[in-house]
Amino acid sequence: MISHTWLPRADGPDIENNHNKKTSKYMKYLIIDIETGGFSKYKNGICEIAIEVLNDELKTVASYQTLIKPYERSESVLEYVGQLVSYKDDAMAIHGITMEELESEGVTKEQVIKEVALLIESMSDNIIIVGHNLEGFDYPWLVEFFKAGGEDMLSPMIESKIDTLKLFREWRGKGSKNSLSDLSREFGITNESEHRAAGDVGATAELLRILEKNGLI
Repeated sequence: MISHTWLPRADGPDIENNHNKKTSKYMKYLIIDIETGGFSKYKNGICEIAIEVLNDELKTVASYQTLIKPYERSESVLEYVGQLVSYKDDAMAIHGITMEELESEGVTKEQVIKEVALLIESMSDNIIIVGHNLEGFDYPWLVEFFKAGGEDMLSPMIESKIDTLKLFREWRGKGSKNSLSDLSREFGITNESEHRAAGDVGATAELLRILEKNGLI
């Protein structure tokens, strides 16, 4: 399994060599998904993160995926300072990532923060972060993950947010099934790695394209 991957597209920007230049014609939407080791953003760890970057035409121009080694808990709760994040068996069973994989194939939290910040800095000034249940799950976790000295380092880099779950609920109405799995089946989206970050972020990108085609973004 590849644990740490930069995949710039042939028609996309050279992220690593042009990190001081804004490339607005290429990069607008930052679609993100995480897999976690529990349900507390203060106690439990993020196991995996995946990103797809889309341009104004909603074409994928870059992607990023990595497993993350265990790291120290956030400074947000004083009693947790200095403790390592924990991982719950029931949460780990959902995505199937093992502790052995995190230890042997993951990268450090510091490296992830550096590389994601580099990617964001290379994008246009009007960055839109996208996720399925972004506001209810991924974004609060990421804000906590990116904190430094108690300060939110992520939000100032983001212009706006799109939560595809929220938009599909508004579009389809009460009683509709709008989980990522349900929507993928209904709209014929193939996700061969369901409940893994890269698979789910790819499915979310397809949902964003569906919303755009229907004039909802």
